[in-house]
Amino acid sequence: MAILNPGRVQDDFLMLKKDTISAGLAISRKLVDMLDGSIGVEQNDGMGTLFYFTFFATLPSGETIKEKENVEVSSDKILRNIKGVKVLCVEDQKINQKVLSLMLAHAQCNTIMANNGKEALELMDENDFDIVLLDMVMPVMDGLETLQMMKLKPKVYPPVIALSANVLDEDKDTYFAAGVNDFISKPINASELYRKIYIWKEHPKKKETKTTRK
Repeated sequence: MAILNPGRVQDDFLMLKKDTISAGLAISRKLVDMLDGSIGVEQNDGMGTLFYFTFFATLPSGETIKEKENVEVSSDKILRNIKGVKVLCVEDQKINQKVLSLMLAHAQCNTIMANNGKEALELMDENDFDIVLLDMVMPVMDGLETLQMMKLKPKVYPPVIALSANVLDEDKDTYFAAGVNDFISKPINASELYRKIYIWKEHPKKKETKTTRK
């Protein structure tokens, strides 16, 4: 299908608000290609269309990455230290939820999914999380609205890591000014995700998130 052509990925990003399904398929194709996998489609008259993908999930082991203050930490140590971390993942796209779930399951994190900011606020009122992964573009209640509501509540919230394909400095500045603690660009890299969770999991909880770049 033309919609899965990598050449259309950039156009689909620009048309994201007008054609969410088309953009989502293009992003999926790009993600699968990055994982050296394959993606396909099956169409059945009267039964709809099935999109599927396959890939081998291999994650880095033994490499060193730099933590804050230039301390080198192996990915093995990071995975050991984030095991059991309770993560609230706020993401509306099902394909992104699946990718994040697989990554976090590999790290043996305890993950709960929310489809939008409204659901996330309800879950945060009922549970204590160590980290919140917050998609910034969602229906019902987006990331910025969620952060505003968090500031109005008396509850002490965990560190918030923004997730977004908007990587311009002005976009990042908006997110940090709104109160996120850190930022991860989409498509999400597993090593970066684990490193950010490792850095922030021991960060003390506070009433309002603090503008801090990592």
